[in-house]
Amino acid sequence: MANPKNSAGVATYGDHEVITPENKLRGMVKAAKPGENDDPVARAELALAGLSSEFASWMDSECVRLDKARVVVAAEGFNKNTKEVLFHAAHDIKGDAATFGFPFAGVAAETGQAWSRRRAPLDCLRAPVTAGSAPMRCCRWPTKLPA
Repeated sequence: MANPKNSAGVATYGDHEVITPENKLRGMVKAAKPGENDDPVARAELALAGLSSEFASWMDSECVRLDKARVVVAAEGFNKNTKEVLFHAAHDIKGDAATFGFPFAGVAAETGQAWSRRRAPLDCLRAPVTAGSAPMRCCRWPTKLPA
């Protein structure tokens, strides 16, 4: 029998129900032992540092994917499929850019993502695609511009 703390449940009230999903993660948590100094954030940062030599090539691949999506939209026009491909390419860059060290590429991709939702003219989409690619292709832009 499942532990009552982990089981799912439904509580019914007069005008609504509250559904409590099963908590499968409860068993994954463990208490730290005395003297144990495991820092998961430090481990994650160390893992990212080990992968950092790949970031530029990953971002380049994402920018190529975004540009290909823009070219397909130019050739086929906006339809459900091309809009989806363009949106996801921009969304992935937006999510990865800061981690990969290209924060301004993320800002440009966010603009492209927003314009793809609104079926912007292709000239409007060309600017954020080019802007998103430029920071990573030319140099690593710092998180903050100099004053």
